[in-house]
Amino acid sequence: MRVPAERGTSDSPEGGFERLDGPRRMALDGLARAFEAADAGRDWFAMKAELRRVDEAVQAVWYAARVRDDGGG
Repeated sequence: MRVPAERGTSDSPEGGFERLDGPRRMALDGLARAFEAADAGRDWFAMKAELRRVDEAVQAVWYAARVRDDGGG
């Protein structure tokens, strides 16, 4: 199950939805794949690998936000 491309977060300043950037998109897609693996009864190693990729994507989002908030460095 892939997350629809138009889906975003509702916390944008305008109160609407914003498009997801690359790391956020990868995190949501990875979560969807991990849940699908669990629902399909696939092995835990596949699910763990997806969750590891999600963690890396979430860390990239956090780092980018921190760099932006700190003024670029």
